Amino acid sequence: MHTRRSPACCPTCDVPAPSQSAWLSHHTTAIPRWPRLRDATTNCAGLPIHVVDYVSIAADADYHAFIKSLASANLRGLSHNESFAVGINAYNAFAIKTLIDHACKYDSAGTCTGPAYGLPDISVRGTGGFDLEEHTLGGKKYSLNDIEGLMRPQPMAPLFQAPFPKEDLRIHATLVCDGTSCPNLATSAYTPDQVDQQMTAVSVWHLGSGCQCGAAVVLPRVDGRWAPAACLTPLHTHTHTHTRTHTHSLTHSLTHTHTRARARTHFADAVVVRCPRPGQATTSWMANPWKGMRINTTNNTLWVSKIFSWFADEVNAQGGFVNVYTPYMTKKAQAYFAAHKPSDYDTQILGYIWDANGPVPCNCMPDVTDPSVLPAACHIK
Repeated sequence: MHTRRSPACCPTCDVPAPSQSAWLSHHTTAIPRWPRLRDATTNCAGLPIHVVDYVSIAADADYHAFIKSLASANLRGLSHNESFAVGINAYNAFAIKTLIDHACKYDSAGTCTGPAYGLPDISVRGTGGFDLEEHTLGGKKYSLNDIEGLMRPQPMAPLFQAPFPKEDLRIHATLVCDGTSCPNLATSAYTPDQVDQQMTAVSVWHLGSGCQCGAAVVLPRVDGRWAPAACLTPLHTHTHTHTRTHTHSLTHSLTHTHTRARARTHFADAVVVRCPRPGQATTSWMANPWKGMRINTTNNTLWVSKIFSWFADEVNAQGGFVNVYTPYMTKKAQAYFAAHKPSDYDTQILGYIWDANGPVPCNCMPDVTDPSVLPAACHIK
């Protein structure tokens, strides 16, 4: 199965401004923003993830304009950073489109049998969701696997220009294949001027540029859209209803408060997020014990994402998982590996939950008398 998919204390807070840099006018007409995300646990395993609102995205004119712009994008003369930004945004946008376009499954008679649970459950005339050549980038049709293949294991033309860079293993934290076990979909697009920092600091909350860890940050919502975030203390907001703190193992802690802004802020409403202070683990990929890795220090077992099994050759070619990803791990994980050699612990693979990271936009269901209906359960492979 070919598929999809770091960390620090939000060193870059990176929601892009609505007017993009000059490279866009030459290469694409827009950069996507993913406004319809929320932090929740509405999935089969009850894991905290970014929930993607596929229904709203399917009706979003800006999203469709971005998809259209990718078709005619000029890929010639891109810098490496521009290539990564275009490629990552394209992959994630097309992955969303695949699930939207093939949300429902049908039997041989053309009767809808219910929603696809995720990309591996999509098949069109025997071709799986990852191999459908339905996505136009720079005037050429690609599958999701094809687009991923332009970025790894060896970045290549036409997305990249010679001399080609070596593989950047951070790419696995940025490509999101719609599944619950995939890294969380970023709340902002990747941009050429920040893509290097963004690939390092992919975390649950992508906040405003210049945010200092520990500061309160406002993610304003204007006319139903996410505006660029600013690192602001919410002095002019009136907090109402509830504050929730989620604390999980591996020191994951995130507090967010829903607020309603007074007229002076000009925000219809906002989400105020407190960026983790230095020393606190962010819920980035390497700090997420359900998606990225976890260490059972009692029996010395390291559990890692199945992504590192699928792409073991690439990871091992650069020194192995611990060597590559230790700089992006939590301090406790770094300390563990500093005190233990590989022979001290066993390595196991986390099950990969392929169920979609948001409600699949299909309204049909099989009849209650259909004998093919199975009990609801996570699809783990």
